[in-house]
Amino acid sequence: MNGPKTLGMTLVESMVAIVIGCISVAAVFYSYTYFNQSYETIVEKKSISKGGREALSMITRDLRNAGYLDVNYSRASWDRWIDVTTSPTGPSRSDILTIWYNTTTTDRVRIRYFLSPATGQNWGDSFLTKSYCLNPVVAINCIYTDMMVVPHTSDFQVILRDVNGAELTPVCFTCTGRELTQGTQAQGRENQAKAHTAELYITVRSPKEVYRTNTQVQVINHNATTGGSVAHNDRFFRETFFTSVYLRNIVN
Repeated sequence: MNGPKTLGMTLVESMVAIVIGCISVAAVFYSYTYFNQSYETIVEKKSISKGGREALSMITRDLRNAGYLDVNYSRASWDRWIDVTTSPTGPSRSDILTIWYNTTTTDRVRIRYFLSPATGQNWGDSFLTKSYCLNPVVAINCIYTDMMVVPHTSDFQVILRDVNGAELTPVCFTCTGRELTQGTQAQGRENQAKAHTAELYITVRSPKEVYRTNTQVQVINHNATTGGSVAHNDRFFRETFFTSVYLRNIVN
């Protein structure tokens, strides 16, 4: 009489089961890592897009007010409307945009956009700054207020063009440094009144690293003698935002 049979798995069957299980776990882990990284990349790009678009909207509003003169304004002579100069310490040839306009019959403001280092002189992680000053020329109640417009800004370029589309340079009330190699102080002041359109380029990088390995990126936002380029070799994602603004209060 035969006894009860004992059912089990052979060593080969056990090894096959373990291998299949490991492959399944590895596939699940890889899928999770891939989709999690893709999700983080999308979140980073969304953050960049939001910051870049909001920065352009803010600067656009000020540019449309550039040169606005209240008919009853009676203080200092109205000789400053818009400046574009090169930052002496920031990333390669990043620009400084300065705008003047009236807010009341007795007040006018000076708005300035420029790149600031995140900490100390860490220009590798700059941010776009807006500086606000009330009545800077009259020197009465000049209240400075600086605010961060968008963090992690790699480049900021402004190009002013005349009614025919030609680039204006220099455009500055007080020209110094490289601006004086492009023309005289008098030309810089006269070119203010010729400004018809302003082109803005803002390059923003992701707050966190996105790529697995370093990626070489060359940021060229203005391919001309007055422009510049910035090279990056890291794991951050970067995107450039552009807009063109009609300077309605300057154009005659």
